[in-house]
Amino acid sequence: MDRMNAFSLGHGRELPFHNMKASILLFVFLVFGNVSGRQAHAQDEIASEEAKAADALLAAGRNAEAEAAFRKLVETRSKQSGPEAPDTLTCRLNLARTLDNQGKYAEAEAEHRVVLASLERLLGAEHPVALNSRSDLAITLGNLGKRDDAEKQHRQLVEIRERVLGAEHADTLASRNNLAATLFEQKKYADAEVQHRTILAVRQRVLGAEHPDTLSSRNNLADTIRSLGKPAEAEVENRAVLAIKERVLGAEHPSVFMSCYNLALCLEDQKKLSEALAFMLRSENGWVKILGAKHPYSQLAKTDRERIEAKMKEQK
Repeated sequence: MDRMNAFSLGHGRELPFHNMKASILLFVFLVFGNVSGRQAHAQDEIASEEAKAADALLAAGRNAEAEAAFRKLVETRSKQSGPEAPDTLTCRLNLARTLDNQGKYAEAEAEHRVVLASLERLLGAEHPVALNSRSDLAITLGNLGKRDDAEKQHRQLVEIRERVLGAEHADTLASRNNLAATLFEQKKYADAEVQHRTILAVRQRVLGAEHPDTLSSRNNLADTIRSLGKPAEAEVENRAVLAIKERVLGAEHPSVFMSCYNLALCLEDQKKLSEALAFMLRSENGWVKILGAKHPYSQLAKTDRERIEAKMKEQK
């Protein structure tokens, strides 16, 4: 599944608590199934100490070290097994992940394109793993600011997945969400709203009103509505989401603080500054407690809280 999480800041963005891309072994299994002979040996190689160490560095967020390790592994595996062997492609995928995590999006794009070209040649353009690779590329293109290219890729993914998997499949909805996020980033808010309402309707029907993915969709819809200049309507959505999260997750859950943050912005837009300050403080204090005062989210809430306080002083 694509990068989806109910804990999102702003529109379609998630905290990196986990990565939704396939793990090394799952990736190889999905692409190549049961292998034998030389490929079996290649699969065994993935479990080598060298590869385990590189994967551990990636999982620990030590991306610069992981990058160096995976570059070495890609070179070694290419010579030993060939550039399109499962272990080589897996190491190249993980190299792209380390580059993405470091903001080296141009380099990551190059690696994603190599992996995608190999997968499409080996498996076909509509194979689920090839589509996952295309999604990774599209997200990287968006991060590079190539949003027209990213939109094109996401639209193709929605079309293929809807035709192959069905309109209500989780991967189809994930692609539609990523398309909506790209539209939002291009300030195509009306188009983004249509996509989010489509996603939300399906998730409410299939998953239920309190499922994390449904709540994520409501959050993104509210953010889009606010950007369309309708903060009062967005406030209603954000209050509903916050109430569900508090009941289901508890008052101290990180996702609750995210909803407090989003609600505070809606209230600020309507000049309901006292209430906006209360929710922004709750968000800031919660993030400081969980993530630390220097975390970007804590710092962002601090900046926004100070802005609200300044507006309140001006009104006195």
